[in-house]
Amino acid sequence: MIYLNKVELQGIVGSIRKSEISGTYLYQITLATQEMYKRDTQIVCETTWHKIVWWSDDGKLLADKGTPIRVVGRINQSQYVDAYGQTHSACEIVANEVTIIKE
Repeated sequence: MIYLNKVELQGIVGSIRKSEISGTYLYQITLATQEMYKRDTQIVCETTWHKIVWWSDDGKLLADKGTPIRVVGRINQSQYVDAYGQTHSACEIVANEVTIIKE
């Protein structure tokens, strides 16, 4: 049996943080996705925010806030302990491919 850790998302860029580490650029992007469904007689639209981490060799900014993009990558889950000794869980998407969606 093959196990696969792959995720594909399409959404709107929220915020972008860029930092440089040894000539490689790290982008931390928030991505908003929406799901619409019918509850009773009303249509409900729910927005989910995802944390995207993307490494790039060139420093070109791929997208601005509000740009629709497609992200392909894998899910990475981690735990950390804060300064007060409480354990927290974090989930992020480590992107392999980020492309702008042409409208």
